Amino acid sequence: MSDQQLSSSMPLQLQVGGQALFTEQRIRLLEAIAEYGSLSAAAKSLPMSYKAAWDALDAMNNLSEQPLVVSQSGGRRGGGTQLTMAATQLIQVYRALQLEYQQSLVQLRPLLENQPEFELEKLRLLLRQMHFQSSARNQISGHVVEVNTQGVRAQVVVEAGANFQVKASVTTEAVSELMLEPGVEVLALIKAPQVKLYALGHRARSNANYYQGSITRLSPDSHNCHVSVAIDAHKNLAALLKRTKAEQLELVEGQTIGVGFSPSAVVLCRYDA
Repeated sequence: MSDQQLSSSMPLQLQVGGQALFTEQRIRLLEAIAEYGSLSAAAKSLPMSYKAAWDALDAMNNLSEQPLVVSQSGGRRGGGTQLTMAATQLIQVYRALQLEYQQSLVQLRPLLENQPEFELEKLRLLLRQMHFQSSARNQISGHVVEVNTQGVRAQVVVEAGANFQVKASVTTEAVSELMLEPGVEVLALIKAPQVKLYALGHRARSNANYYQGSITRLSPDSHNCHVSVAIDAHKNLAALLKRTKAEQLELVEGQTIGVGFSPSAVVLCRYDA
């Protein structure tokens, strides 16, 4: 074996559709929210930036079938953030699996260390190749409810929530290769710059992905503005637009706004095909 020894405390990840839903850092964030009742206080305790904490919550909620946190406003304490029962149960599952996982690594380590030909770096490379990470800010899990083909193109409709459908324009070849049909679980990826914001009253094309939502977060810098828009109880869309455009729209947190993207901007992934 190489000089690098197999660690008996390798981190555990729980994934949905090949994307990390729960990592140790995200679990610690949820546990801190439960302790402090505030996202900002939880982020400071870890420590991590407030923006990183928001991004982590958006990612977890978009990949989870049930909301994991709820925000409360008002009251003597000025509101805060609380975990749902689903989040509490998932934390318990993660910690139980982590214990079993670490115990398995302890048992595995002597076996691997007794094999001179074993190379830890080759194992790590193999594990990295088995999964991919996407740079797309919007990673939305759901299931196919409709596939309409016309010539070499097809429109695939994905149910991502009670009132949240995503339409993707793909080739009929992709439909065949991914074996897309109603009921198939998929992951829809949309890059933030592809998500557009519109003033209310905008007339969207019939085949476009268009929704109305509430702005939950604005993060401007010198050139751009990151915007998070809540579509339903726990699904969010992230948009990246020029700061001048954000100022033109007079964006403020809590504002109801139109948000959308082209079906051709959606990339569909399937992991069990």
